[in-house]
Amino acid sequence: MDDAKLHCCSTAPRSATCSLRYATGLDSRDWPLFRSCFDDEIETDFTSVFGGDPRRLSADRWTEAAAARSAAFRRPAHDHEIM
Repeated sequence: MDDAKLHCCSTAPRSATCSLRYATGLDSRDWPLFRSCFDDEIETDFTSVFGGDPRRLSADRWTEAAAARSAAFRRPAHDHEIM
């Protein structure tokens, strides 16, 4: 198996696990679980929606912002089934 295929096979399960942690953490407002999905610094890119440039920020700040925004939602927004 070539290196690219091996990398894909080794990261796909971790990616699905991280996606599940992200959705579960956000919907259950489990902020330590949500935060565990990120390195210490992240880059966000919402340029297709808001224009401007991608931004770098701390994952702690991103988690704080997610917590503040989630207060407006009463129920979970994600389907937690991994196919």
